[in-house]
Amino acid sequence: MTFAFHDHELDIGRRELRRGGAPVAIEPQVFDLLVHLIRNRERVVSKDELIASIWGGRIVSESAVTTRLNAARRAVGDTGATQSLIRTVPRKGVRFVGEVTERGTLVAAECAVAPLEAVALALPDRPSIAVLPFVNMSSDPEQEYFADGITEDIVTALSKWRWFFVIARNSSFTYRGRDIDVERVGRELGVRYVLEGSVRKAGNRVRITAQLVEAETGSHLWADRYDRQLIDIFAVQEEVTRNIAAAIEPALTRTEGQVAVRKPPADMLAWDFFLHGQWHFHQMSADSRAKALACFERAAVLDGDLADAHVGIARTLHGNAVYGHSTDSESDLHRAITAARRALELDNDNAYAWYILAMTQATHGEAAVAVESACKAVELNPNMPWGHFALAVASLYRGQIGTALTAIDMALRLSPNDPQRFAWLATRASALFLLRRYDEAIQTALQSRSAHRFTTASRVLAASYGQLDLHRQAAVAVVEMLEVGGTERTIADVIRPFTRLADREHYSEGLRKAGLRET
Repeated sequence: MTFAFHDHELDIGRRELRRGGAPVAIEPQVFDLLVHLIRNRERVVSKDELIASIWGGRIVSESAVTTRLNAARRAVGDTGATQSLIRTVPRKGVRFVGEVTERGTLVAAECAVAPLEAVALALPDRPSIAVLPFVNMSSDPEQEYFADGITEDIVTALSKWRWFFVIARNSSFTYRGRDIDVERVGRELGVRYVLEGSVRKAGNRVRITAQLVEAETGSHLWADRYDRQLIDIFAVQEEVTRNIAAAIEPALTRTEGQVAVRKPPADMLAWDFFLHGQWHFHQMSADSRAKALACFERAAVLDGDLADAHVGIARTLHGNAVYGHSTDSESDLHRAITAARRALELDNDNAYAWYILAMTQATHGEAAVAVESACKAVELNPNMPWGHFALAVASLYRGQIGTALTAIDMALRLSPNDPQRFAWLATRASALFLLRRYDEAIQTALQSRSAHRFTTASRVLAASYGQLDLHRQAAVAVVEMLEVGGTERTIADVIRPFTRLADREHYSEGLRKAGLRET
């Protein structure tokens, strides 16, 4: 495909820009920026979209975007003053306004008289997914850009989950306007899963539906619908994208784990053992956690470069210590930190690794560095709820209670049915306790306890009842706290991770009133 404009040609296949037939020197990022603007020339492209498309959603400065735009203008003989080809729309973004002729489409059509049967592609060893163009169900054809924007953003968001194999936007968009047979899509693109959806706009409201389908069987694994006010269309787009991306991950984890569990060990590769471990990890019992650890360790032996195997080891060891499944919690925490750091040596951009490093650091009393690690996890994948959970825990221990509440609410919003929801609610209850909102803390801790008996929830109940001078309820909560196990057996154990003196004294007072021993 070649785009011709003014006296230039942008050759996609050769990745070449020519002026008057002569090649023009252009950086790869600037070339990609030009391609994106020209392909979307019918609309204004926001700077956030450019960052998502060209930089993969990484945090970059405003000046970096401006620098690339200026370089693109220079490459095509435009300037910021004239803006004859690339025009800035104040507070909205940029748009390519030159007249463009596409070359190559007609030739392709003429060559397609006798198409060959598409060859089925082998499935990758990772969960593989294609996001098909969301269908514009509105009567307004102008809303096509919104449907496309949703699709592109979901592709970008899913690509941040490093163990997903996500088909690029250009391939999945070849199915636009065609009758969809998901089994055929799966064969042609070599994916196990297909995400499809629709957008319907009416007045000042928009309805977005999405469904995740297993391509081979046509089974629906997950579906949801989002009804939103179009007060800020780009905010709506961002929110829906974030929710869909976060919801798909646990759906695929469950399905892939079930597939791995059904395989005989002799046929399992490193990735199968990792998925098998993931499945056992979420079963929450001491026996299942032991099986999970064995699977993760086996995966690490089979593939020395599999960072996720070391993440699994770290998560399991940390969980054993926190949930009372460990015979030596201090040793397990040290081993968890070592495993998390090993994962980062193998893959420094692994958001899961930064998340579990933050959790182990926070539990080990290193709140300040834990906040930095958690922020790195959120930066790498803002759609991953566990990164926000780690930020909440680390911020709570550091004394940044407002930040902790905001982060835990984001985690709960991104994954409202997460298997670890009880732990997130317990963290929220702890933040409410430190804000002296004892009644709310008790209600939230009871919600957590109704799902799973967890020492943090029992601790919050004991301290809150103690501060309210409800001695009988406080005593019952202390007994439960000690029965559950974990690293918190005394007041000294509880307050160790908290760095702010006022928080340490506040918890000490409540737990002392509840009857927990000092040391």
